[in-house]
Amino acid sequence: MSEQQVKGVVDRTFTKTKSTRMGDKTINYCVVDGFEFSTGFKAPFQEGEMIDAAVKFNYGEWQLVPGKSGAGLPTAGSTPVKKGNFSKSGGSNYGTKGKFPIDPNDGQISIIRQSSMDRAVRLVRDMVDVGTIETPTSKEAYLKLCIEIALNITDYASGQDIMQLSAAKQAAKEAING
Repeated sequence: MSEQQVKGVVDRTFTKTKSTRMGDKTINYCVVDGFEFSTGFKAPFQEGEMIDAAVKFNYGEWQLVPGKSGAGLPTAGSTPVKKGNFSKSGGSNYGTKGKFPIDPNDGQISIIRQSSMDRAVRLVRDMVDVGTIETPTSKEAYLKLCIEIALNITDYASGQDIMQLSAAKQAAKEAING
């Protein structure tokens, strides 16, 4: 797979211990806008740091390409779908192409919701910064605004906005036709 760009603020860093032929090794990871990738044995980035890095999919995970900027590369997406014989009843979508709009009971919705909340927090901050809205005056008001925006983003990203519009059109058509 070709190299891709990860650009944004590091949301989180963490480590995993992996067993190798040469013993247990600690591998470092970063998460940027919900996108997780390995940085190997070194931890070149810190939480809150703005990065522009190149990654490639290797050994079943996204890995940092050391010393290379992501400038000019396509933006990294999610981890490629694994192929194989997986049971449809196991809750996994591995090996399937997926569908759109996404069913509200599909496990992908939890990922979309997480991403939507992250984006909502950024939108609220940006709207306050540019004066589109006034700073919420309480924690409750801030959380209510973030959740409201996150739910709108979730509906859009999952295609539920289309389904709601279609249902409303059908209801209006039935009301008119009796």
